Amino acid sequence: MANAYRSQSRPIAEQVVQKVTDLGKLIDTLNNDPDQIIPGELVSHALVGGLPPARNAPTEAEVAALNAEREEILEGMRRAAEKIRREGPQAQLVDDIERLGGEAIVLLSARPPIRIRAGHFDNPPPEWQDLETYRPRIEQSLQSVGRVNVVGDPDPRYSWLGTGFVVSDGVFMTNRHVAEDHFCRQLGPDRWEFIPGASASVNFSEEEGSPATADFDLTEIVGIFDEPGPDLALFRIASRSRDGLKLLPSPLQLTSTGQNIAQGRVVYVVGYPAFDPRNSPSQQRRLFDAIFNVKRLQPGTIMDIDDQDSILYHDCSTLGGNSGSCVVDLETNRVIGLHFEGEYLKYNAAVSLWKHLNDPLVLGAGLNFVQ
Repeated sequence: MANAYRSQSRPIAEQVVQKVTDLGKLIDTLNNDPDQIIPGELVSHALVGGLPPARNAPTEAEVAALNAEREEILEGMRRAAEKIRREGPQAQLVDDIERLGGEAIVLLSARPPIRIRAGHFDNPPPEWQDLETYRPRIEQSLQSVGRVNVVGDPDPRYSWLGTGFVVSDGVFMTNRHVAEDHFCRQLGPDRWEFIPGASASVNFSEEEGSPATADFDLTEIVGIFDEPGPDLALFRIASRSRDGLKLLPSPLQLTSTGQNIAQGRVVYVVGYPAFDPRNSPSQQRRLFDAIFNVKRLQPGTIMDIDDQDSILYHDCSTLGGNSGSCVVDLETNRVIGLHFEGEYLKYNAAVSLWKHLNDPLVLGAGLNFVQ
């Protein structure tokens, strides 16, 4: 996928100055001990949306390519840090390598995946204190995001698949690739069915330290976009949990317009990041405190909008398991995107949902779009 956001400059230098207190120390580490920044055990460049498949060890060619990419990122970080130290927050990172390096510095230091416990997110770090202003609305939204669990997956390694959220009364949204070949299969153009013997449900808790809670069954396929359409799937979901004790959470509001959605706008993702052996284990453990598979609040900003392909790019810290996460505009608290993939230290991509407002499949599902 083309990194479309690279075509536009961002105020990266200002962010680096704000987040990195000692650029000299960072430069020294990059020059003398770069494994502290991007460890040598990096196995893959992709922070993809889906859970990582089992696979053999990478080939020699793959290792060589990944090592070359690692060196490119490190060189970009060195160049960006040196320029920003010389020129300050007004420094212009004018080429792709410098911008890549600046983005990597920000991503490694300033995009915290915040813990959620008992429906409340932990106190955010100082640079994200604006989240406190919106705490009641954010915590209301947290209730409507759930983890997609599966029983009878043809691949027995999987017991859960990704994330999704309630988008209208009795309708749940996730990615096509979360469902495909795990509990759904395609029979032909616009024809899908549940895989016999497999079933999926959604748990809206699965938070750190939370006790076992009730699941809500996915009961019917509303519609799944065929490729190359958006990576989006809609399901009917039970109005009560299996034990009958809980009601389905309220649907989230989706924005019907991209008018105020622009580069640099603050957003947040809610999802269930899973440990991904394709990426640096030590960086993942550092960023996520070695706690995975539970609900997280993941703030960040919009990197770019690709109107042609109806994709928005963001820089929230996601991992495999975040597939199907909502991307929410902080100011309006409306969902603007459906996260589906990313590339390590570079970008994350989401379906621009407002672009599909008038698609027949979406219209028929009655999604909760608001002006």
